[in-house]
Amino acid sequence: MLITWSLDQLLAETPPPSVVIATEALERASRTQAPSDVGAFVRPSLEWLERATEIVYPKPSDRQSGEAELLWQAFSLAVEQTPLQVAFSGWRLRLGRQGVWVAMVDRLRELASEYGVVDVVPLGPTRATASPHPLDVGHRASAELFTLIADELKRMVGDQSALNEIRDVLRLSETELGDLLKVRRQAVAQWRRRGIPSERADEIDQHRQLCRYLTTAIKPERIPAVVRRSVPQLGGRTWLEALREEGPVATHERFKAVFSYQAF
Repeated sequence: MLITWSLDQLLAETPPPSVVIATEALERASRTQAPSDVGAFVRPSLEWLERATEIVYPKPSDRQSGEAELLWQAFSLAVEQTPLQVAFSGWRLRLGRQGVWVAMVDRLRELASEYGVVDVVPLGPTRATASPHPLDVGHRASAELFTLIADELKRMVGDQSALNEIRDVLRLSETELGDLLKVRRQAVAQWRRRGIPSERADEIDQHRQLCRYLTTAIKPERIPAVVRRSVPQLGGRTWLEALREEGPVATHERFKAVFSYQAF
C-alpha cells in the first residue's frame, strides 16, 4: 500500500499525473498569487486525495455502525485540508517538486495512523535530505498564498459537501442527482472539479436545507423510500418528481405541511 512505502520508495516512484499537475500549478501560484493558479493546484490535489482515500480508508457500508460512519467522516474532513498543509510543508522546501508528492503521501500516512487505519511511523529523512521544517507563513507573500488556498479549499470542499449531502440523503446516483438539478451527470462532475456556478449556489443550498429538514422530520433510513413513493396530494407524483418540477423551496413547504415525525 502506498502509505506504507519508505521515503526512498516514494522518491523513486513517478507521481500520478494529477499530482504533477498540482505541483506545477502550486509553483505558478507561489509566483503569481493568482486565484486561477491556486484553483489549478487545489482541484487535482483533492481529486487524487479522494481516490487515495477510497483505497486507504473505504467508506463504511450501511450495515456498519453510526460510529464507524462518523469516524470516516472525520478522517475525510481532515484529508480535505491536506492541500493547505502540503503547500507549506517542509518536504516541499527540502525536495522541491518531489516534495509535493511526498508531502501528500506523508499527510495521508499521518492521518491513517492517527485514525487507526494502519500502523505506520512518520517518514524519515534520506541521506540527501534533512528533517522537514514548515515554510514560513509569516512572510507576506506566503501569508497571501495561505489565505488564497484556504479560501479556495473552503469554497470547493463546501460545494463538494453540499452535492454529497443531497446525493446521500436522497440516495441518488450521480445521474439522478444531475436529473434532480436539471443538468447532465457531466455537469455535476464539472461542478465537483470547478465549483458550483454562482448562479446556482442559492438553489443548491436550498436543496441542502431541505435534505437537512428531512433528516429531522423522517427517520433517515426511510427517506429514500419516502421520496420515491407516489403521493395523492401531489397528483400521483413522487416527492422527487415534485422536487425537480417545483424546486426545493415549494417542495420544502409541502413537506412541512404534510409530514410529521410521528408519521414515520
